[in-house]
Amino acid sequence: MKNKVRYYRQELEMTQEQLGKLLGVSRQTVGALERGRFDPPITMAYYISLILEQPLNELFDFESIEINIKNGSIERV
Repeated sequence: MKNKVRYYRQELEMTQEQLGKLLGVSRQTVGALERGRFDPPITMAYYISLILEQPLNELFDFESIEINIKNGSIERV
């Protein structure tokens, strides 16, 4: 998923390692997230928005995700 996590993290002069520690994940996970190779669970996305002081829709491009609602569950296509 496209996102602006790197931009706002750098605006706060925060390293990937610092953000990872606040989230309870590795620096590598933060790097994968910033490159769009890892889609965070909604709770992690919420915590990122609190830490970076930005609304979710400013940080993440939810419109780029295609989902399929099937049998009461949501699947990413």
